[in-house]
Amino acid sequence: VVESVFSSTGAMADHRLPARSELVALVAQQLNAILTNGPAPSSEFLLEDRVKKFIEVLAAELQENRGKAVILAGRRQPPHVHALVARLNAAIGAVGTTLDYMEDVADRPSHGEAIRRLAAEIDQGQVSALFVLGGNPAYDGPADLRFGELLGKVEHSVHLSEYANETSAKAAWHLPRAHYLEAWGDTRTWDGTWTVAQPLIMPLYGGVSALELVSLIAGDELSGHDLVRAKVEQSGSGASWRQVVHDGFVPSSQAPVVAPEPAMIAIPAVAGSQSGGSRLGNGQLEVVFTSSTTLWDGRFANNPWLQETPDFLTKVTWDNYALVAPATAQDIGAANGDVVKIRAGGREIEAAVYTMPGQAPSSIGLVLGGGRTRAGKVGGDGKKKIG
Repeated sequence: VVESVFSSTGAMADHRLPARSELVALVAQQLNAILTNGPAPSSEFLLEDRVKKFIEVLAAELQENRGKAVILAGRRQPPHVHALVARLNAAIGAVGTTLDYMEDVADRPSHGEAIRRLAAEIDQGQVSALFVLGGNPAYDGPADLRFGELLGKVEHSVHLSEYANETSAKAAWHLPRAHYLEAWGDTRTWDGTWTVAQPLIMPLYGGVSALELVSLIAGDELSGHDLVRAKVEQSGSGASWRQVVHDGFVPSSQAPVVAPEPAMIAIPAVAGSQSGGSRLGNGQLEVVFTSSTTLWDGRFANNPWLQETPDFLTKVTWDNYALVAPATAQDIGAANGDVVKIRAGGREIEAAVYTMPGQAPSSIGLVLGGGRTRAGKVGGDGKKKIG
């Protein structure tokens, strides 16, 4: 594993190279240079003994295990790294043996692109009615969008949610959402298999599911059961409704396996900070946002049991913090527990330093999940709310 912040996979790996997130691209490019004779990047980081040996051994083991290995790109990595990894997997014979590509059943923009597009349309006065089906974009949307403020520009805004949270406070209307265990629904698995969800508990508070709300908006006013059943029976799959409910999925509905040919891509030039070594000075440090192992992105902040559950590595409870490598803490003159001010992208935040062995040098890991204001009695800001 090559990563900046410790993951569960990294903690269990036989070999792990802590590196700033921006340097992972250079590792992929160097592997590409060795395995496919692609262009080699120029960086002091790649010349460091521990890094050079790690990549050389990794490349040799990948070549020795053609057809038995696979390379995965992390979700934080940019598109060109994922494209490079696709080429590398083809080079080591992973496609069709340890890796299958499935045809994408949904042609849609990324979540980040979609919310930015929506924010621009709201700001330009192009949205008169907005229905937010779950989620909490006023809290966890990109900070520069200020989505909570933008909601005030929408004439009619409705938030469907299990909880009256930060987005509910900004919307004109809040609708109680049915818990997923009490609602009918359907979804696609990672391989495209069409699956059916059925209620497992009695209704709690009379909420409606996202499926039912969309039906109401369309003027149909059908129940979740009727909507899902009609969709299955009209699909032409040949399976009966009773069989699908029993099995939990529609047979033979998975996406077909495809064999794309990874094309040559334009590899971005090595950025200024990437051309240096592992350790950078204060003011040049990288900031990486990482999800809490208990609160995730903050959606579970009102659960006291999860607040009380120690993080699996740091053992911290009831707080978010800044992960800093011991060497970086020494470089910036900070000790474990010190409160530091972190500035990035024109914004700043104060957080307690947690010195973590194995954290990548010159990379600060900011743990998400805190800062809730309307999470409830446990996870909110302690101020009384009405409505």
